Amino acid sequence: MDAVKKYYAHFFIFLCIYLEFGYTVVVANYISGYVRYAILIVAMLLLILLFNNSRRTNHSLFLLLYSCLAVSFSIIRDYTLEDHFLLIVKVIIGYLVATRIPLDLCIKSFCNVIYYLTIYSLIIFILCIIFPSLGGAFPLIGRFHDTPASIHNALLSVIIYGSQFPRNFGITWEPGAFALLLCVAVFCSVFCFETINKKRMVVYILGIVSTFSTMGYIVLAAIFAAYLFMKSNKNIAFVLLLVLIAFGTFQIPFMQELTFGKLEGLFSASDNISETTTARLNAIVYPGMAFLHNPFIGVGYKEFKVINETLCNNVATNTILNWFAIYGIMLGLPFLLQYLYSIYRFLKNQVNWSIILLILLSSLLLISTESLLRISFIYVIIFIGTLKSQNVNIKTNG
Repeated sequence: MDAVKKYYAHFFIFLCIYLEFGYTVVVANYISGYVRYAILIVAMLLLILLFNNSRRTNHSLFLLLYSCLAVSFSIIRDYTLEDHFLLIVKVIIGYLVATRIPLDLCIKSFCNVIYYLTIYSLIIFILCIIFPSLGGAFPLIGRFHDTPASIHNALLSVIIYGSQFPRNFGITWEPGAFALLLCVAVFCSVFCFETINKKRMVVYILGIVSTFSTMGYIVLAAIFAAYLFMKSNKNIAFVLLLVLIAFGTFQIPFMQELTFGKLEGLFSASDNISETTTARLNAIVYPGMAFLHNPFIGVGYKEFKVINETLCNNVATNTILNWFAIYGIMLGLPFLLQYLYSIYRFLKNQVNWSIILLILLSSLLLISTESLLRISFIYVIIFIGTLKSQNVNIKTNG
């Protein structure tokens, strides 16, 4: 039975990543939304049957019930069920994963899934760079925004074919989402295991570098900086080597442009602000204004969707502000505080508050560039912090 639980934990985490982050599922809509939720609900019921020992606490149960009540209030106010119900499903999944799957198994399963997905994506990515025509041989999914480039399905990865600057999407809807998952895997490798698995760390870093995600680079740098402050032993040389490999690549001009060109004009008087930067700013300004319009209970999902479609070009990607815009302080504040406390729980043995503050700030950045509103992944993290203190000093990663 233990082996069955282990394999099912891996399968369930992969399923959540595939159905919630996968480009072919989320963007290309190979599996319709209702079918995706039906699959997740069935998988959730099997999770309950296999992991029948719950580690729930009064804190976790209260947060679950409070979240459901707060969302139910919005359902009554907005006269709409579907969008709010879909959020409740993801909150429940987060609660069940956190309270049913042992924390060490959950972390190891996540790291294993991300590790093998990254190896696969890197192989495909490198092959398509060496043999550019290979990308076009995979099944066509669609066009990449309004460019001549096209997106192709490589099963557990997607490929941009015909783009001037190739980026590694991995399995996800965009490179930044893949970088987010990789940054969490790096965080777990550094703070949850007795020793760093060097082979895996190299793979994670290569994965982050290949996404050209500004957020990914900043968060990775913050984690490494924190680690260097924490350790003064044999691992420092290895970490410094990784830093040189990862950030030395910025000497290549096109990598500088691809990664940081989007910030042009942001910190100067220049009017030459990139479209990506404008979208990121809109994702802060307009949901922020919506929150200020109704700070206590938010504007609701119906009005938020209009704001996202008309003012944010459907890329309102700041999870934190989206919580506050839709549900106000009523639900945004508990989610935010609990998220930060959950991250802190992994750092509470650190006596250096500069390390803790650095990681907490980078954790905020991590969820401020992607919309995780209806992604169970974020609620798993939130509910982990509601459980009794557990040992997360795992011996081996594998």
